Amino acid sequence: MTEWEFFTYERVRITCVPAKHKSNRVPFQRHKQLCCGYLIESENRTIYFAGDTGYGEHFNEISSRFKIHITLLPIGAYKPHKWFKDIHLHPHTALQAFLDLKADILVPIHWGTFKISDEPLREPPVLLTDEAKRLGLQNRICVLENGSHIEV
Repeated sequence: MTEWEFFTYERVRITCVPAKHKSNRVPFQRHKQLCCGYLIESENRTIYFAGDTGYGEHFNEISSRFKIHITLLPIGAYKPHKWFKDIHLHPHTALQAFLDLKADILVPIHWGTFKISDEPLREPPVLLTDEAKRLGLQNRICVLENGSHIEV
């Protein structure tokens, strides 16, 4: 699918939405393939799965088109900042993206599975929850351990 294209199956609609990332699928063509996220809409819920993305204006564009209930945003693989700032979110920029999206609940993803950057594996959710408390958002953040789940 391309950006803003959608697919409907029974009562679920999946829309391809923009992301800010680079593709490495074909050598020497880092920007030729689409990097995207997905919006999954049912009759009473909209879930946004960002996939890999850096911070950008696309979050405001998505929120202008959809009312998002739950957003899954990446919070890991951000150090060194100069390498990752345009392709991954830091926990603080993930919170800004959450606010831009005007979503009800944030479920952080893309952290703690294996080491691909310089921050400690357990650091991302600690920084996220500390900043969420400072901003008064702690009741809207749902940090899941690997293998755990929530019912939507």
